[in-house]
Amino acid sequence: MKRFLWIFLSATLLISLFFFWGKQEVALPTREEAVKIYSTEYGEDLEALFLAALDAAEERIDLAIYSFKDERLIRKINEKAEEGISTRVVFDPKASPKLFKQLSDKVEVVPRFSRGLTHLKLLVVDQKVSYVGSANWTRQSLQQYGNLVVGLFDSQVGAYCVDKIADLESRDERVPHRDFDPELEVWFTPDDPLAAKRMVELLRSAKKTLQVAMFTFTRMDFAKELVAAQQRGIQVEVFVDRKSARGMGKKVANYLQDEGIALHMMGEGSLFHYKLAWVDEETLIEGSLNWTKAAFTKNDDCYIVFRRLSPANSEKLNTLVKLWRQKSKRSASR
Repeated sequence: MKRFLWIFLSATLLISLFFFWGKQEVALPTREEAVKIYSTEYGEDLEALFLAALDAAEERIDLAIYSFKDERLIRKINEKAEEGISTRVVFDPKASPKLFKQLSDKVEVVPRFSRGLTHLKLLVVDQKVSYVGSANWTRQSLQQYGNLVVGLFDSQVGAYCVDKIADLESRDERVPHRDFDPELEVWFTPDDPLAAKRMVELLRSAKKTLQVAMFTFTRMDFAKELVAAQQRGIQVEVFVDRKSARGMGKKVANYLQDEGIALHMMGEGSLFHYKLAWVDEETLIEGSLNWTKAAFTKNDDCYIVFRRLSPANSEKLNTLVKLWRQKSKRSASR
């Protein structure tokens, strides 16, 4: 009897905890805390983040996405459209071939055919809160792969991003980059031909440290900038996905190692899918694009430059860098 009672109480407790955790709210960006950083490797569930972001929509949802296969997010998009929320989804039909049939008739579904990939991972809610990063909308990408998403509460940026998504639908006009203030730049590719040049300028701006986390890195011009930075006395570290660095990125990886750059092979058992640079622990360059030629000349992609992040966001990024170093050491010791 006592054993039965213990099992019953234990089961009740576990069920209670499950429902408590399952209903915990994800902290979304607000006017007071406009920029928030989320990462799978920081223990955050990006699927839960996007479910909460969609739930918060009161007027409209605009999404440009490469791979969209997560069933819970598909259901949530359909639910919001059925509620009367204006919902538009632009996607890459090669990466998400079944999506057209999975989405409700009340969703404006736009398969985007271009000479490159529709590689954006951009969600805008109510034209005021934007989410951009490296995560595709698949269960693995949102919960298992190394990914980072930045949420931004800014109606001007939101309206600008919605214009870009509309551009993807119309296929007519191109959206040039915009500087919203000294602390924020938004760049879309291949729209702005100066996007690669600006990236080089940002790398050259480093005065103390420069950390890069990149899934696919094949641009030798960027690699040479990292070597030049180290020769100027900048502490440079590069974290790359192991499989990608041994495949498409092999030439760049070998070059960086030969030049003495601290190169960390990541993604043991999972993809290291980040696409960011962290300059002087002050400036974050984050988006959907890999450091490849196609990302700047063919693919629909983007990056955003954030300066003077809050102490909480800076601490999270620095914690991630330390975590990557530890994982790299453990992997190298095997």
